Amino acid sequence: VIATNHNVPRYDYASSLRWDPNPYDQKLRLETLQDAAAIHVLFPKFAQWFPKNLQHKIVAIPNYININFDFISDKIEKNNVILAVGRLTKTKNYNILIDSWAKISSIYPSWSVKIYGDGPERAGLISLIRRHELMESIEIISPIRSIASEYRRASILCHPAKFEGFGLVVAEGLAAKLPVVAFSDCEGIVEYVKDGVNGLLADRSEGAVGLAFALSRLIEDENLRNELAENGPAAVASFSEHDYRERWVGLIQSVLDDGIK
Repeated sequence: VIATNHNVPRYDYASSLRWDPNPYDQKLRLETLQDAAAIHVLFPKFAQWFPKNLQHKIVAIPNYININFDFISDKIEKNNVILAVGRLTKTKNYNILIDSWAKISSIYPSWSVKIYGDGPERAGLISLIRRHELMESIEIISPIRSIASEYRRASILCHPAKFEGFGLVVAEGLAAKLPVVAFSDCEGIVEYVKDGVNGLLADRSEGAVGLAFALSRLIEDENLRNELAENGPAAVASFSEHDYRERWVGLIQSVLDDGIK
C-alpha cells in the first residue's frame, strides 16, 4: 500500500475543521501509515510534519497541470481584470478579496474582478458584494470549460486561500503567464510562488489592506506585471503529466521490487 496525501498534512490529520473531528478517527488514520510501504506527499516540506519514524517512507510528488496552453496565442489582448478561480468555500477566502477590492475599486474604475466558481459560500459572497455596492465591478461566474482563455485574458490572478495542498489554479495561472497575488503563509502555493519573482505575497496579518496594497502595486506597474508574468511558466515547468507519471510509476515499481523498509 502507498498512502497518498493530497493536502496539507496537519489539516488532514490534526485539524478539527477538516474531515472527522473525532480524535480517535484522526489517531487511527495516522496509525495506518505505519503499515504503508510508502507515504506520498505533494511537496518535500509537507514531510516535516510526520513523525521521525515515518520519514524514510515519505516521497514527494507534486500534481501536474492538465491544461494545454500551447494553443493560446501570446498575442491575445489583455483586459484590466483581476481573476480568481476555485470552489466558493471558506478555505478559498474570497470574502477578503471582495473586502480588498472595496478599498481600492474607486481608484481604478477601469479594472474589475471576476470570480469563477460555485459552492456553499456563493450567496454570502454575493451579499458581501452588494453591501460594498460593487455589483458593477465584481462578477461571480459559474465554472466554464474554457478557463484557459480567461487566464490569458486577465492581467492578475488573486488567490487569497487560507491553505492549499497544491493550488492547481495558481499553477495553471503561472503557466499562462499570469502574475499571482496571494498570502505569504498559504501552504502549498508558496512552494512555487515567489514574492517579487512570479507574484506578490501579502502578509496575512495585514488582512484586506495588505492584499489591496499588493493588487494596487500590480495594477499601477505594468512593467512589474509583465516581468512577473514572464517568470511564471518556469516555476511550474516540472509539473508536467509526463514527469508526474514517470515519478509515480517509479515509486510503484520500487515498492514492487524491494519495498521501502
